[in-house]
Amino acid sequence: CCEMTGAVSGYVALLTPDGYENEVVFLEAGGMPCSVDPSLPMPIRGLRETCYESSKAVFDNDFMHSEWVGFMPAGHVALSNVMFAPLNIDGSTVGIMGLANKPVPFTDADAEIATVFGGLAALALENSRHLEELDAANARLQELARTDELTGLFRRVAFDEHLDAAIRSSARTGEPVTLAVIDVDEFKAVNDTLGHAAGDEVLATIATAITRAARDADQIGRYGGDEFVMALPSCGADDSILAASRVRREVKESFEEGSEVTVSIGLATYAPPRPG
Repeated sequence: CCEMTGAVSGYVALLTPDGYENEVVFLEAGGMPCSVDPSLPMPIRGLRETCYESSKAVFDNDFMHSEWVGFMPAGHVALSNVMFAPLNIDGSTVGIMGLANKPVPFTDADAEIATVFGGLAALALENSRHLEELDAANARLQELARTDELTGLFRRVAFDEHLDAAIRSSARTGEPVTLAVIDVDEFKAVNDTLGHAAGDEVLATIATAITRAARDADQIGRYGGDEFVMALPSCGADDSILAASRVRREVKESFEEGSEVTVSIGLATYAPPRPG
């Protein structure tokens, strides 16, 4: 846009979420010195404010003698002339493109050119936002596919991957690995008498208790319904009994005294011969 209009310098800025300031995302200084502190805010005022309010390109060819110059911070480069073009999306101005120091005055034709480029910048911004939203949605879907939303634990498919990896590692190193299957006792009665919301709260509390009882290397999953699983690497039969005891103790301590929420735990240990 600078090349087509003859402007020496320019920038692209986006409106901050609060609607009070410009946030510069691209700057072409045109080789001109400027000692302004870059951390200073760029409030929406002066000629910039006129551009935002009108959603149209505006310019001033005698900027240093205009009413707008009083809004400029100390140390700012001299601006013989200035133009601002809006970045409009869905009828709202979400940013502006600023141009400055054209050797001859800006014209209405320059304003039309800047408006077109502002429209292109707005389209690029909108596409970028859509892509960011799509990426975020895809990441969320992948997270949901692998993580149980209620408990934050691995879902069955993701847990099986970790268990397979633990077994393969066990076969290489000869270290045992144990699978613990944890079932909530009489959980159907909880749902039937207290409702599913209370049942969900019980499951979430148990998941937290299991996590507290686990070691850093252990992997935990919700296998379905009221069934949880743990992969315990480097954990043989004796140690796995101690691990199960920790889980039962944490679960018991997570509920009020007199609560009937308990879990049953089954253990299966794979102990391959050590290499060599």
